[in-house]
Amino acid sequence: MQADPGALATNHCVAFAMSERLAQARLACDSAVQAAHSEQTRSPSWSPRGPEQATNSAAVAYSNRAVLRWLSADSRGAQEDLAKAQALAPHASFVTRNMTAMHVHENASPASTASVAKAATE
Repeated sequence: MQADPGALATNHCVAFAMSERLAQARLACDSAVQAAHSEQTRSPSWSPRGPEQATNSAAVAYSNRAVLRWLSADSRGAQEDLAKAQALAPHASFVTRNMTAMHVHENASPASTASVAKAATE
């Protein structure tokens, strides 16, 4: 069985961000977003990993990259990525948590309030 490149990139994004290896996290997060876009465009509706799963994977990738951008003091980029995640999965708890953390704690340290979405879907 072959590993899912999007899930692998998402896991690397989270692991590197949590270990404060931000340059590596940026590459992995960008890779996760690109993989999610590819999955969305090639995922047929009859597939076991149909369009809904592909959309959720893209929301996870954008939400994780938003956290990384916030940790990197790029609040504008973080807001843009969270807006994309929210458009894809408006009711997802990981998007809501990250939106709340960003808006409520705009003046607090990002590391103290950001949550990183899990690669696994909810």
